[in-house]
Amino acid sequence: APDRRPAHRFGSPLAVHRDAVAAGAHFADAAGLGSGAAYLFRRRDGIVLGHDLAYFWMQQGRFAQALSVFQGLLPHINQPCERMQTVADIGRAAGGAGDRAMFDQAWDEMWSFAGDWYSRPTSAQALLDLARGAGGLKDWTRAERAATTARDVAARREEARVVLEADALLDQVSRKRNLETVQPAVGEEDEAESEGLAADLIRTLASVRK
Repeated sequence: APDRRPAHRFGSPLAVHRDAVAAGAHFADAAGLGSGAAYLFRRRDGIVLGHDLAYFWMQQGRFAQALSVFQGLLPHINQPCERMQTVADIGRAAGGAGDRAMFDQAWDEMWSFAGDWYSRPTSAQALLDLARGAGGLKDWTRAERAATTARDVAARREEARVVLEADALLDQVSRKRNLETVQPAVGEEDEAESEGLAADLIRTLASVRK
C-alpha cells in the first residue's frame, strides 16, 4: 500500500492513461531512504484517490498543487455530478492560487450546468466551493452570487448544512467587502494628516532659522 505521508509528496506527480492511474511519491523510502516510488491503480480507483488527495491538499492551503491534479482529472470525468464538483474544485483551487484565468474558465463551465442545479445532489456544495474560490480572488460580487445561489439550491433541496455554510460565507463576504471599502478612506486620512504634520514641521524649522 502506498505511504501517503505529506513528506513523501505522494501524488506528485499524478498521471492518467486509459484505464490506469500512476501516482508518484518523490521522497518515499521504497528502495532506500528518499529513493522515491511509483504506484499504479485501476483508473476508477485512481481517479477517486487523485480527487481525494487534491482535495486534501486544497484544505491544507496547497492550492497550486491541488489545482494541477484537478485539471489532470477533469478530462476523465464525464458523470455530471462528479464533473460539476470537480469544476468547482478547480475554481476554488484557482482562486486560492491566484489564477484568475483558470477561475474564469471554471466559473463559465459551472454556470453552464445551471439548468441541472436543482436536480443534482452535488450542486449546492459545488456552488459553495466556487464561491470560496471567488473569495480567494477577492471577487466579492461573484462570491456573493455563487453563495446566494448555493443557499437557494440547498434550501429547495432541504440541505440544511449547506444553507448554514452559505449564510456564514455571505456574512464573511459582506464584512470583508465593507472592510475594503473603509480601508482606503482611512489611508487617505492618514496621508492628509501626515502632510499636515510635515507642513507644520517645515514652518517650525523656518521660524527657528529666523
